[in-house]
Amino acid sequence: MYRKNKWAVAVALDIKNAATDRLARELAAATGETITEALRLAVESGWPGFGSAGARTSSSTRWRRSCVADARATLDERPSEEILGYGPDGLPA
Repeated sequence: MYRKNKWAVAVALDIKNAATDRLARELAAATGETITEALRLAVESGWPGFGSAGARTSSSTRWRRSCVADARATLDERPSEEILGYGPDGLPA
């Protein structure tokens, strides 16, 4: 249901792909839900954080975190392979 103001409005779902329609019907039959409810649950579970606004992280927040991580001082200038103890051949030294 699409909610606009205080009135609930039903919106039709038009699936134009035969394979997608078949899968949606199989999912609904397997879960015992309506097609709409089965698809809603599948989308929410397939996209973590989609259903709850608080769990979503905006791209600007991810970008800021990336900039902060890049700006942090490097404590050890050695290459990561050397820190981990791998030689030039990729084997432990």
